[in-house]
Amino acid sequence: MSELNTQQRDQIDHLVFAAHQLETGVEFVENLLGVPATVGGKHPDRGTHNALWRLGPLQYLEVIAPDPSSNLQAPPLWMGLKNLRSDGMMRWAAKFVNLPKVVAKARQANIPMGQPQAGQRLLSDGRLLKWQLTEPSETDGPDPLPFLIDWGSSPHPAENLADTSQLLDLQLFHPQAALLNQQFRTVGISIKVQSASTPSIAAFIHCPKG
Repeated sequence: MSELNTQQRDQIDHLVFAAHQLETGVEFVENLLGVPATVGGKHPDRGTHNALWRLGPLQYLEVIAPDPSSNLQAPPLWMGLKNLRSDGMMRWAAKFVNLPKVVAKARQANIPMGQPQAGQRLLSDGRLLKWQLTEPSETDGPDPLPFLIDWGSSPHPAENLADTSQLLDLQLFHPQAALLNQQFRTVGISIKVQSASTPSIAAFIHCPKG
């Protein structure tokens, strides 16, 4: 296993573990890390809720699942949840500013990247956290091509999480690794994609359990 360099680490915002139920996803990750989750909040316009673990000063791991208390009749589930086959690491977010400029550059190179849009999460204390992001892909499996996020003037979620774990390496796999690496270079992402028969995302984390 190699370790992320400073540039690569700074480009990673958060990792997304999708689960059918938040409780089962949280239990799985807590057992792996030996660290209790921090309650995240609800995405009122998506019908989802989440829990978080800090992975660095400005990095975190998120478990996301459908919110059974949502009053949306047909929640527009995201992050691979719409047709989720089994719980697992499905998405990752890369940190950028000026998303419209980055997306325009990506589209000129025929890179499939959604338009920037507003996102929000209702915290357990009633505060509303806001950001800008590109729409994550709707594929029902892991997608090594990240969505992009810009927190603007909002505090970063990792800042208030317990400092118990650290992301050592993020490994991305895809059958078209060369194509994705070219796309990554175009938008300025230095993390490399490795060739594999199926797409997947693997995180190596230093935590109380090792």
